Amino acid sequence: MIGEAPSGAFFFGRDLGGAAPVRVPRTPPEYLGKDERRERDVCFRSVRIGLWEGNNIQSESLPMPCALCSAETATSAYAVTGGPEGAATEICDVCAAQIAETTEPDHWRCLGSAMWSEDAATQVLAVRLLERLSDHDWARDLSDQVWLDDERRAWVENEIKETIHRDSNGVQLAAGDTVVLIKDLPVKGGGFTAKRGTSVPRISLVQDNAEHIEGRVEGQRIVILTKYVKKR
Repeated sequence: MIGEAPSGAFFFGRDLGGAAPVRVPRTPPEYLGKDERRERDVCFRSVRIGLWEGNNIQSESLPMPCALCSAETATSAYAVTGGPEGAATEICDVCAAQIAETTEPDHWRCLGSAMWSEDAATQVLAVRLLERLSDHDWARDLSDQVWLDDERRAWVENEIKETIHRDSNGVQLAAGDTVVLIKDLPVKGGGFTAKRGTSVPRISLVQDNAEHIEGRVEGQRIVILTKYVKKR
């Protein structure tokens, strides 16, 4: 670093050799406690590089690596719901795509590092992803290792999950859609069978079950399995 910074806070900087950005204490390292020394190595999502030249600071913005996989590429903010308002972490396009649909589970082995992140939003997202991958032994092993305090555990468990209803062809359904039955369905307690080809207009979605919708057939409101309908 160039020059001498005043005490009492942190500024961001890098050494003159061009090393990766680090959080550098304004207080000399020899006066820092253990936890504060560890803070020197923490990279935050938004980094300003400050080079001290006497009393002048020159700043420039540098892109940060992906908070999950550490790829040094362009990132964007990903909202981590269920906790503090506006909480987010910076992730790359590859991680964002794998969150939407995990086609390569081994990509998430990187979570073995992310789950220890000192950034709360990053750690919460990493733990949620590991729990989603609980079918894999390695993911369960990592989940068993991580420790969270009560507040952060509550954030992990307070995930707002979107329930998506799809018909027999995988087409997404919405409230108010019209569907057609693709097989005869005996209606328990109704005393009749809803015939194949029957049109069910203005359906409603069962919010806590992606496999159930509701609609009226022969004047009775019934619950119908989505695998037995197709969207008109």
